[in-house]
Amino acid sequence: LFSVDRRNRNDELLINQFIRLSGSDPHTYLLNLLRMIVDCYWGVVLNCAFHPEAHAQNCMANGYGR
Repeated sequence: LFSVDRRNRNDELLINQFIRLSGSDPHTYLLNLLRMIVDCYWGVVLNCAFHPEAHAQNCMANGYGR
């Protein structure tokens, strides 16, 4: 979200593009984004009894068994 657009490096940061496209207040947009992340995290912790360590070096998409 906080990187440059790979398709056009002259564009503003991706998060800024998403905020502009949503047409919402930047403060509200970021609060909703943070709320969603925290809700998802606590949903996993409380419902699955699993404490994910979502550091960048530990995140991996696993498509096995699908």
